[in-house]
Amino acid sequence: MKLNHFSKTVVGLVRKANEDCIGNIATPNKSNINLRIVCDGMGGHIGGAKASNIAVKSIKEYFSNTPNPVPQVALNEAIVFANMQIFGFAQAEPEFNGMGTTCTVLLESEGLIYIAHVGDSRIYIHTDKKLYRITKDHSYVQGLVDKGEITDQQMETHPNKNQLTRALGIAAEVEVEVASKPILAKTNDSFLLCSDGLNGLINDRMINSVISTDSSLETKCNNLITMAEAAGGHDNISVDLIEVLESDHTTTQFLNKNNEDLIDTSTQQILPNTQIQEKTPLWYLKNKVSVSLIVASILLVPYFGFQMFFGDNQEKIPVINPPVVKADPLPKTKIDTIKVIVEKGWGTGRLNTEFKNKVIEKLGIDKYCKDCPVFYKKGSDKPISIYEYRKNVKNLGLGDFLMVYVTDGKVDMPEINKNGKTEEKEPTNQFSEEIKKEQERLKQERLERERIKKQESDAKKKKSEIEKSDLDTTDTEIVEIKEPLKVTSVEEATQTKQEKKEKDKEKKDKEKKEKKEKEKEKKEKEKEKQEKQEKKKENKIENGE
Repeated sequence: MKLNHFSKTVVGLVRKANEDCIGNIATPNKSNINLRIVCDGMGGHIGGAKASNIAVKSIKEYFSNTPNPVPQVALNEAIVFANMQIFGFAQAEPEFNGMGTTCTVLLESEGLIYIAHVGDSRIYIHTDKKLYRITKDHSYVQGLVDKGEITDQQMETHPNKNQLTRALGIAAEVEVEVASKPILAKTNDSFLLCSDGLNGLINDRMINSVISTDSSLETKCNNLITMAEAAGGHDNISVDLIEVLESDHTTTQFLNKNNEDLIDTSTQQILPNTQIQEKTPLWYLKNKVSVSLIVASILLVPYFGFQMFFGDNQEKIPVINPPVVKADPLPKTKIDTIKVIVEKGWGTGRLNTEFKNKVIEKLGIDKYCKDCPVFYKKGSDKPISIYEYRKNVKNLGLGDFLMVYVTDGKVDMPEINKNGKTEEKEPTNQFSEEIKKEQERLKQERLERERIKKQESDAKKKKSEIEKSDLDTTDTEIVEIKEPLKVTSVEEATQTKQEKKEKDKEKKDKEKKEKKEKEKEKKEKEKEKQEKQEKKKENKIENGE
């Protein structure tokens, strides 16, 4: 699968700093993957930006150090690892306590699309000029929709729409939603990853109107951001557009997590804001799908804005800013840390001994786990992955330290690498048989195409050599350039092989049958001959001979 993308993140018109972060990685360690990440930080402009950046860097680090990952397993582990890094940093630095971030990830591997997310940053798929939302927000209002208390359209204007039920970094553990099945995308399909700074201000129908145009990805991205800013720009805005340039799939297949009946969200009805009853230029901007009308409405904003605030018959319309803090508060649990700092003359053995003694002192010998601590280098605010711990702990320096987090008297580090052997194990393949078959089919088709190309290339090369020859055709053997052999599919090849086996079997059975008939015929002749001889003897005896 061949992809093209364009991404952009802006601070918006109200916020002082950008707490969003966009990241990508392509084919790390020859693993043949493409990865796209969008994170929306929270917890103040310093903490939010820090959380989203740690999340992106941690996920990229995981995939860079994990060759040939199993997509669905890797997505879950990478995001869990990011949560561990954010939570650990916040516990080590009290001024960052309460920071967190949403996280949305799209992974392409072997022609299949995999997605995972935590929070309310969304992923859309655009196919055949229709837009579908394929993630479900982890939010309070989404819960109301699931209960049937409000509609999907009412969710977009609900006053509590920014209250999250899941986010990275706010607790020691996080539940990651990974799509159960991969997405099959055909050529010209596209994907949109965005923070709620976009979809919180413009609805799905407006998004669809922009993506459905024939403009470049950069133009579409800029138009979406412009529309969100024209609608108020209250939040940071992040947009990542991915276009499928080439695909082996002829149809599009996916599961819409927002609506399992695959309802086309591009037909979503627009609900007027109950606090803004009058059709202002902003109202027109939110309701017109034509790009030309959108541009015209943007140009008319200054004039109508003057009329709203200074006209005799117009009332001022208040601007309603969404809440800054989107996440639920930290759980009411007792959280502690065990930290050991390297001193002069210490080596690996001394550091681990001191760490062991502290764990035993606080928790008891049964709680000690030599593979649980996170290692920090002096001057770095980023904890090192448990995968890299053994490498880095050998190079100790003054001020380096080991640390673990304890929640309610239990070491709450993830279970990865606790036995010291996990990193050497192959990841568990959780693919279904259908996915395996699809991947094998794509692989066989790819190999077949490569064989055809090589065959055609060799034929052209040979033909070119003959044409360039100066030898007289009368004295030279003319080489016939045969057409490339007709390439059959794997199914046809298998069928032909089976037919050959059946024909060979029939031939053998026929030869065997003919042999038996000949042997039978021979025996009958011998029997007949013997009978004639016996009869002849009897006649001689009767005649007295």
